[in-house]
Amino acid sequence: MSVNVTLGLAVTGLGDEATVAAARAALERVFVAESVDRDVVLTSGSDVIDGHTPYPLIISRFYAWHEPFEEKVRAAVAAVAPHATVALDWGFPDGE
Repeated sequence: MSVNVTLGLAVTGLGDEATVAAARAALERVFVAESVDRDVVLTSGSDVIDGHTPYPLIISRFYAWHEPFEEKVRAAVAAVAPHATVALDWGFPDGE
């Protein structure tokens, strides 16, 4: 079964611009591997990264996909910034 979802992402406590750049690159690699790289918009500041989907994504088997995806996102950030905090927020625009 497919579901429409939106994604909000916040990575905080990165510390400096070099770590922001490394974390952003790590996230982009995960997004490419998961085929959502064209769907997630990332913005970054001096020690944060924010991300969102500007439109709902149609994800097949979301129930099975989202937890491994979240783990990959958290692991990618932790590999370059173990002290950072990652928050993912899923929205369900169809009310499911």
